[in-house]
Amino acid sequence: MSRSIKKAFLALSLLTSCASGFALDSLSGGLARYNFSGISIGVGAGYNGLSLSPTLSNSVSATNTSFTNGSQSLLSAYLDLGYSVTTPSRWFFGGDFNINLTNSAQQTSTAVTKSAVDTQLSVKNSNNYTFAADALGGYMLADDILLYLRVGLGYSANDMTASTSTTGASINAPATDNESLILIRAGLGLKYTVTQNFNVTFSYIHTMTQNLSQAISITDTGAATYSVTARQNPSWNALMIGLEMQCSSVAC
Repeated sequence: MSRSIKKAFLALSLLTSCASGFALDSLSGGLARYNFSGISIGVGAGYNGLSLSPTLSNSVSATNTSFTNGSQSLLSAYLDLGYSVTTPSRWFFGGDFNINLTNSAQQTSTAVTKSAVDTQLSVKNSNNYTFAADALGGYMLADDILLYLRVGLGYSANDMTASTSTTGASINAPATDNESLILIRAGLGLKYTVTQNFNVTFSYIHTMTQNLSQAISITDTGAATYSVTARQNPSWNALMIGLEMQCSSVAC
């Protein structure tokens, strides 16, 4: 047998061996396995339930009724960038940085009364965006399904503005209180792999922050001036669905 024919048989043998190994890995979940590892970027949107738990305290003998709009349904959207790894035993570890946008909350309102004169008091919050960083940990329930927990911290700037719709009454300074909110986040998520590069994500995230308060000076239509303090204990419960693109060690 000539040397060139021997070389051809050797090359064919090596090629057959590589092809067999590739097929075996693919059938056993090797190269084709979804491992949820690598850099990811995702977008999504969903429902965000806001609970303000508003109350009003006062330094004089003013009385008030309960606030309206203490609980509200908002819409949210997010963009996140993350990195994660999965172990051979199917455990998942990672983290992400995300930006969340939410439509404006409606103002909360109550009637404040002193000396039989009603004043309609409204308080509006403005914090349409948050920045957050979360740590993730979970387990692959199947090759294409991941269940995970998240916990993290976030930041938001909030403007708490008081106003009145009662003709002849006024809100004295300060009408707006500016606060930086430190957010604590925790949640549960599920990822389902559509292809080796794209995942559909479902997540629940609970967010809470410090109590808010604003001292408000009111002059009513009877020319009486008195002070009240509006207090809120805000928290958010979000249900989100998203699409994530992942560049992993399997495929990019």
